[in-house]
Amino acid sequence: MSFFHYHTPTPREVKFNRLILGLLLIAGVISQRIEFLYCYFVISLISIATLIHYSPTTYLYKVIIFFFEKPFCTISPAYERSYAMHKESELFELGLRLIVVSIAIYVHSLAPLAGWLIAIFMGIFMMISTFF
Repeated sequence: MSFFHYHTPTPREVKFNRLILGLLLIAGVISQRIEFLYCYFVISLISIATLIHYSPTTYLYKVIIFFFEKPFCTISPAYERSYAMHKESELFELGLRLIVVSIAIYVHSLAPLAGWLIAIFMGIFMMISTFF
């Protein structure tokens, strides 16, 4: 019997997680506040530890569904098929995003412009991966 059971997140949870994290990065770049990147780092770390299933973004998604009584994110059939084939790679992607945001935070301390450029590209690709 496994001590740590893997809970596969639903496609809606993954999509909402990417949406919120992408918005955090973009908000950080627009406002030029490094605290948004720290927040991204913490949420990503919690998401890896809980495998998105019990992350802060998932709880936010469930609160939104509770109040609006309908799903917040729409999922196309193509996205569901794609997610079904690649859902095991989500943990790997979370780890890579955590590494990249760590690099962006470190580079920001040395050269702020370079750190923001990393955050811009990461935010753009997070939003692209949310909608396709």
